[in-house]
Amino acid sequence: MERKDKILKNLNDLYNLNIRAENRFRGVAQNMYDPELKRVCYDNAMQRNDFRDELATAILLYKGVPEEYISNDVSAHVIWSDFKFLAGGLSSVEQFYEELEYYTKISFEAYQEVINDISTPAEITEILRRHWTALVSKSRILKNLALAVA
Repeated sequence: MERKDKILKNLNDLYNLNIRAENRFRGVAQNMYDPELKRVCYDNAMQRNDFRDELATAILLYKGVPEEYISNDVSAHVIWSDFKFLAGGLSSVEQFYEELEYYTKISFEAYQEVINDISTPAEITEILRRHWTALVSKSRILKNLALAVA
């Protein structure tokens, strides 16, 4: 795979990860009864929207096109989480915490992989490090809030 193609694939993967995370946090917010957690879910969705927009701009700068697709593991997670919630196996707070844990873990791993890839250009690495740092900060706040409400 050519360097440019690899960079574009990595950026598109992160772009899609943020689309999925944004959509999931919006969806969880709709089921949320606690007003503070509802607000936090929407804030987290907006953060992911901002990340997605930055990644789309980076993709366009590399003469690529932001492509929307969904991975099988994300699809399976969404189906399983929704099933558990709808079947009454999860409260809205538990669903929030589960989504937080899932998307925090896969986001950290995906961002770290691209940041550590030596073929990633410095300007892209800088954007991704900023996203990663914001995700670390947000995840700490969200975990503390979820534990306080639970």
